[in-house]
Amino acid sequence: EIWLSTPPHRINGNDTVIIQWKPRECTDCFTWTPKQLSFNIENFQKRQILKITRVKDGSQTNLIPVFNGGGFDNVLPEVYSIIIQ
Repeated sequence: EIWLSTPPHRINGNDTVIIQWKPRECTDCFTWTPKQLSFNIENFQKRQILKITRVKDGSQTNLIPVFNGGGFDNVLPEVYSIIIQ
């Protein structure tokens, strides 16, 4: 489950932050859905499901979030990575 601990900032009239993901090590060991999650001032605390499926054996890897918008562009993404073993 993914959610935000604080609401996104309204920038140029838009308070939406989109989170996408990129794998750090084994790029073809797993898939995830949905490919992006969207949060705003209304739903930032609502938990959204990110389903991760391993499709190939591999070493431990991290799924790193990519934040776009809502003032989250400056957040250090590694702090919020998902470790997949």
